[in-house]
Amino acid sequence: MKRPRKTPSDQLAQVGRVLYGEHWRLALARGVQVDDDTIRRWMTGRTDLPGDHAVFEDALTLMRQRQREIAMAADELERWIKLNGSSPIAS
Repeated sequence: MKRPRKTPSDQLAQVGRVLYGEHWRLALARGVQVDDDTIRRWMTGRTDLPGDHAVFEDALTLMRQRQREIAMAADELERWIKLNGSSPIAS
């Protein structure tokens, strides 16, 4: 059985939760430079969110930036652990 396709608002909500946790709406709105009321209207369906809206490219940019930040922080932590006599847990 095929899984139903995510709606644009479902996809944006998933991105928001991954980036900012359960209280993601305001932080995502700031990150993609969209009014938080607009995010709310997209989530409730009061305003249409087309799948080709620029907010998705902006959100992807935020995710890639966070991905780089996490990788750099993990590398730094691994070096710190080695210098302090412990071994890293798992990669």
